[in-house]
Amino acid sequence: MPYFSYFPTTKYPFTDDGTITTTITNVLKRMRVLTRVQSNILFYDTYFVTEHDTPEIVSEKAYGSPDYHWIILLINNIANINYDWLLDARQFNRFVEKKYTGDKIILEDGFHLVYETNEKIVDETTHSATHNADAIKQYEDVDGDIVPEGTAGATAISNRTYEETLNDNRREINILKPQYLAQFVNEFKQNIGK
Repeated sequence: MPYFSYFPTTKYPFTDDGTITTTITNVLKRMRVLTRVQSNILFYDTYFVTEHDTPEIVSEKAYGSPDYHWIILLINNIANINYDWLLDARQFNRFVEKKYTGDKIILEDGFHLVYETNEKIVDETTHSATHNADAIKQYEDVDGDIVPEGTAGATAISNRTYEETLNDNRREINILKPQYLAQFVNEFKQNIGK
C-alpha cells in the first residue's frame, strides 16, 4: 500500500462559502522513529547499499516488495533522497562539480587557461589549474580530526575527498528486521492519523 494512503485527509474548500470541496491528503504530516527505538540494534540488520540500489530495490530485497521503501527512509532519517542517499559515480561527479563551481580555481604560472567565474570570463597563462572541487577544504590528523594547516602529520583533504567520505558513509544503513515489519506498519498507521 502506498505511503501517503496512511495519512489523514481533510476537506479543502474551493469556494469562499465552502460549497465546493475536495478531499486532500495532509502530506505535511511527519513522524519519526523514537531515538531509543532507532538505536536498539535488536530491531535492525545492517545493509550495505550498492551504487545502483534505490530505496525501492532495498525494500524488495528485504521485504519482497518495493512498497516499504518509506520504512527504510524513515528508519535512517533520510529526508531527501537526492542528498541523503548514496550517489552513484555519475551523480556524485555532477554533484561535486556543481557544488564547487565558481571563481575559486587555483592557478599557477605557465599555461594558457580560459575559464568562467560568476562575474566574468578570465583568460590567463598558468602552469596548472585546480578546480575548486580539488582544492583543499581542511587538514586532518591521523584520527580524522580537523587541525590547523602546518600541523605535524596533518593530511590535506580536498573538497572532493571530503564529499567522497560523506557519500561513502551513506553506504551502511539499517533495515528493520522482517519479523517487525507488520507491527511497524500497524503502529505507523495508528499514529499518523492522530
